[in-house]
Amino acid sequence: MLDLLLSLFLFCEVRCLLPFLLFSVFLGCACRLSAQDISSIDDSLRIQGDLGLRNVLYTMIGTEKRRVPYSYVLGANLSISKGDFSLPFGFTYSEQERNFTQPFNQFGLTPEYKWLKSYLGYSSMNWSNYALGGAQFSGVGLELSPKKWRLGGMYGRFRRATPVDSIGFLRDPGALPSYERRGWAFKIGRGEDDRFFDFIFFKGADRDGGRSPILKDSLTLVFPAENTAVAIKTMVPISKKINFRFDGGISLFTRDITSPQLEESEQTLRHTFKFIHPLTASTNIMYGGDATLAFNHKGHALQVNSKYVLPDYQTMGIYFMDNDVFSYGFTHAFSFLKSKVQVNYGLNRLNDNLLNKKMLTTIRLQPLVSLSVNPSSKWGFNLNWNNFYTRQEDGRISLSDSFRMNQTNPGITITPYANWGDTSVYHSLMWVYTRIQLQDLNAYTAAYSQYTATVYSMNYTRNLPSRNSSYNGGINYTLNENSLIREEGIGLSGGLSRSTRDQKRTLTAGVQVQFSNLAQQYRLQAGGRQQLKYRQSLDVNLGILRNQSKDAQFRSFTEITFMVTYSKSFQYAFKKK
Repeated sequence: MLDLLLSLFLFCEVRCLLPFLLFSVFLGCACRLSAQDISSIDDSLRIQGDLGLRNVLYTMIGTEKRRVPYSYVLGANLSISKGDFSLPFGFTYSEQERNFTQPFNQFGLTPEYKWLKSYLGYSSMNWSNYALGGAQFSGVGLELSPKKWRLGGMYGRFRRATPVDSIGFLRDPGALPSYERRGWAFKIGRGEDDRFFDFIFFKGADRDGGRSPILKDSLTLVFPAENTAVAIKTMVPISKKINFRFDGGISLFTRDITSPQLEESEQTLRHTFKFIHPLTASTNIMYGGDATLAFNHKGHALQVNSKYVLPDYQTMGIYFMDNDVFSYGFTHAFSFLKSKVQVNYGLNRLNDNLLNKKMLTTIRLQPLVSLSVNPSSKWGFNLNWNNFYTRQEDGRISLSDSFRMNQTNPGITITPYANWGDTSVYHSLMWVYTRIQLQDLNAYTAAYSQYTATVYSMNYTRNLPSRNSSYNGGINYTLNENSLIREEGIGLSGGLSRSTRDQKRTLTAGVQVQFSNLAQQYRLQAGGRQQLKYRQSLDVNLGILRNQSKDAQFRSFTEITFMVTYSKSFQYAFKKK
């Protein structure tokens, strides 16, 4: 099976790589005739970038496959610059475009000249976490910073339309059809990176094309939505030692633009916003924000933070928003003994159910302590401890104590280390102790939810710089316990890396075995890199995982992944004749 797999992969690999290998060699040769190394010329037309093609062949024996049998990703980045002008762009092309509803084949261009920066094609702009904050779009954007002004604008498509696919729905019931989503935004601000004030306005809407609503199936409807968000982001130095940061906004989100609009008598306080967003029976008005007060003095860094975001806060300009949360807390970091001892500790409290619409209110306390002791470069240790205290209080209903959540989740990691040796041989030794628990303080549920996970490990590395090689080995002991299962195991690992003197060829290999009372696991990794002419390289990696279960409820399986990656980088400068 493995021989057939490798033969098939090599056949596909040669077919896919040959055109790009020939193109890259041609590009390298052509540029060598008319270009010089970029480091020797300061004010010339510069061209630099990279090209890469990754091919992956995969199979699983014994259980369901976790990925497609063959996949590839072709990507490139190119930057053309001269003086203050810069024109970077890149693209990604993948076979996954055929299997997913949103595009994986993307092209983006980001020209830049002095205080002007533009975005063309696939881009993302991060102005505020409450309006436009990193969602990718296909369109145009512009940012200008003349003197102390902070200006920007964008327009593009955030999501393309996905038609109803009855066959695809049967394979993945969670795959919803969707409307095309477009949006625009602008930013007006004043200041610099350490002191500024920005006003952000974002508008997004789905295009229904006269066919709303979409039927996902015979019972579920997908409606076109519309969104308007207004945000303010600022940073103000109160003094040389104190800084204040704030980011917050208001979002008006209509889940169904076909729903009837509200009458004047029904709008009440919402009437204030009707001039920027049409109000319907499905419109929610939400607000949220977070603030930080930072104090720095003589090696001490103290931060006090707070966050308040209403339930269901969302905008079309962000991917995810942690909403229905009110949190506040602090962190304090300092060092002493000439920074040989560094301490960081803090406490954060948060709760949900801000509008008292949930049946219960969940409250969490999150203390943390971090200690790093490094008396010298040869030895030291790190300690990290944190905990999550979680309890529930009555919300819309009164809950019996037998069902009320009341638990803690402490975790601690201690990492001593030691280094010794010289330029010919260098040794590193590291120990790791980790313990994570869930302690249920509810006597009625403790027997079913408590668990403990403990790991002891030791890893040793021997480096031989003069031989361009290194070796490593490790041993670990794991113990996982809950009311139903106790899994105890021991594992061994080893590996090596070796390069030629000119660093043009590198070979790596590693093996891991893990034995427990529930399963045995064997993992093999092998790889190599060959540097070619004209800044080209070829990487080959093979991974084999064999899992033998001792429990009849779980399948044994073998997973094989073979990957070949070709890459080329280039960096040239052209003189005027």
